[in-house]
Formats: sequence, C-alpha cells, structure tokens
Amino acid sequence: MNDVNSINTGNFVANMLLNWQSLGDKRAFVYLHKGEKEEAVVTYSELTVEIPRIAHNLVHEHHLTEGDRVILMLPTGIEFIYYFFACIYAGIIVVPMPDTFNTKKIDRLRAVMASTEAKLLIINEQQASRISDANTFEGDTATLVVEYEKQACNRASCRMNPQTVAYLQFTSGSTSTPKGAVITHQNLTHQTRLLADSFAQTEDSVFVNWLPMYHDQGLVSGLLLPASLGATSILMSPLAFAQKPIRWLQAVSKYKATTSGGPNFGFAQLANLPLSAKDKFDLSNWTTAFCGAEPIRMQIVNKFIDNIRPTTSNLVHLYQLTVWLKVLLLSPEISRCQKNARTRWISS
Repeated sequence: MNDVNSINTGNFVANMLLNWQSLGDKRAFVYLHKGEKEEAVVTYSELTVEIPRIAHNLVHEHHLTEGDRVILMLPTGIEFIYYFFACIYAGIIVVPMPDTFNTKKIDRLRAVMASTEAKLLIINEQQASRISDANTFEGDTATLVVEYEKQACNRASCRMNPQTVAYLQFTSGSTSTPKGAVITHQNLTHQTRLLADSFAQTEDSVFVNWLPMYHDQGLVSGLLLPASLGATSILMSPLAFAQKPIRWLQAVSKYKATTSGGPNFGFAQLANLPLSAKDKFDLSNWTTAFCGAEPIRMQIVNKFIDNIRPTTSNLVHLYQLTVWLKVLLLSPEISRCQKNARTRWISS
C-alpha cells in the first residue's frame, strides 16, 4: 500500500480511500457479537464504495455542508465506522458520543449539542425511542435513524485544506462541563504516521479493540490507526469485555493479533482472572501491548504477565511483551506525539 502522506488531497479519509484500492477484499474490520462470534465483516473494497455513498447522502439528502457538526452516537460496530469516515470525507465535523443513556449522559449530550450547534444526530432505532422518551431535543438538531440501505450515487467532493477540522473529541464531563478537542485532517495524518513509526505497525498488523469508539484511545487504536495502515482490526463492545474479560485474550489468540491494549483497569481485569495451565492461548504474535488513558500501575502490569504465564509456552515472548508495556509508558516518541497534537479546546 502507498504511503498515506504521499497523497495530497488534504482530506485524511480521501487519502486512505485511494490507498485502499490496492487492498481489494482484505478484511478491514471484524465485529464480534458478544466478543466471540463474527457478526459483521467489512473489506477495504466495500469501504471504498460505501463511505463516498454515505457522504453523498449526508450532503444531498440531509443538506449538510462543509463545517457542519454532526453528533454520532452509534455503538461500536460497522455502522459507526461507515458514518464516522463518511462525515470526515464530506468535510462534516463529526462528534463521537457515548451510545448509552442515563440522566447524566443525557445532560452531557444536551450540553454538547448546544455548544457544537449540531445539525444532525445519528443514532439507531433502539436509541431513537429512548431519546424520544427522555425529551432530549431542544433547538434545530435533526435526527438520522440509521436504516442501512445500499444505493448507487455519485461521490461527494473530498479535496480540502489539511487544517480543516475532522472531528471533535469531548471530555467525559464527569468533573466539569464537557470540553472538546479540535482534531484536524493534518493532525490525523501526522499522529497516525507517528504512532505507526513509533510502534513499528504496518498493514500486516492485526489489532484487537474492546474500548468504546467515542473514547480517544478506542477511536485511534481500534479505527484510525489500523485504517490508515490498511491493517485488520477486530472489534468487540466494551460490554462484551466487561461481562467476560477473558474474551480479550481469546480474541488476541484466535486472530493472532499483533497489537492490543487498553487502560490500566483492563489489564487489572485480566490480572485477577483465575487462569491455569488448562487455559491455552497463542499470544506469540502479540508484540505491541499498550497501556494508558488513566494512571498506570506497574504492579498491575507485572501481575498481568505473571497471570498469563501458565497459559502460554512462549516465555521469551512474555518477556518481550513486558518490556513493550514498560517502554510504551516511558517512550519519548509518545511525549512528542502529545506535543505535536496542537490541540485547540472549545468549551460548552
């Protein structure tokens, strides 16, 4: 696959679409139902068709223009991928938000809708009924309930200034009013390239991700980085992991994943699992494990390594995995990644 930085449309997704043309029917994303069985698979050839189609529909059927804001609340899955990339491709600023509801999250949604002046809220049918019951809407935000219908259409325009905003990443709002980080197309191109170089990732990498897509770590490691490489990403819902954490190891083993990680609490879940020699996993391909997004406790990382040791015979690999976990916590490349983000903040 060509280097994404060698193509100069100014549009991060348009650059990827051009690169994906050579990948054909290679699996791009696999969604696991309850973290175990394959429920949906999308190939790179399908992405190159569907993303421009949806982008065209957003512009011409929902009357969105470049710079309009759209809130994306779809759960982890193929539809989220299609609509997230379609918005960016069309120059529409997408705002990923949690797909679950309670009183606090409804209040957060209202605050973000007001601060972004969102023109459209993209949800599924189940969410639509819950939002309606909660009387969420105020103002002029329209709703698109996803009913996935394929139809032919022309491509949307995709060339733009690299400094154009691609999406807004909002804080949780747990301690204050939600604030949004402004991410541009140039940010995406730079950061995915830096992460790929720092972690030695290629189109042959295989990612496993259970983090939510509205979270920055889940969005980058489960969607943006693998897509920019033309790699394969295996996805499960956060609930599937929470209900049965061993599904994480099972997916890494089954799909021979090279790259997977999560916050400290994720490793703590595996560290405390009652594993034995009867539990066999092939973790020999898992060469990049990352930990972040919250305070990291090395005793948890070491306990995790000790706990999975009886389940694999590759002791040399376990040592290398331990080193990777520690190096990724201290790597100066990651510090530079933070410094070069050039994040702008907006407050609601």
